[in-house]
Amino acid sequence: MQENPEKQGLSLWFVALAAVFVICLITANIIAVQLLPAAVIFFPVSDIVGHMITEVYGSRQVRRVIWLGFACNLRAVFPTVAFAGVMPAGVLASAHQRHRFPSQASRGPRYLRP
Repeated sequence: MQENPEKQGLSLWFVALAAVFVICLITANIIAVQLLPAAVIFFPVSDIVGHMITEVYGSRQVRRVIWLGFACNLRAVFPTVAFAGVMPAGVLASAHQRHRFPSQASRGPRYLRP
């Protein structure tokens, strides 16, 4: 049985803003390791959405969303770190790229930096 978020006291806009915040935060942290200019776009969006949540729903709710973002970020980074040495670099990768794969994939702890 599906419950309507409105019945639980959560507005649909709050859920949408929280989802945008978490998606932008994770995307910015993952992309920042390889492609810095893209992260420069995503992180300010998450910051603006965080301020919007603060202004409309209060600091208590934004703290919950930030903790949710941290937990989701941790959940996104864990497989990268755990399986970095186990997964092959790929069949089409050159010898130089295969050699660099474990060092690239082990950058997972950098993703967790605020």
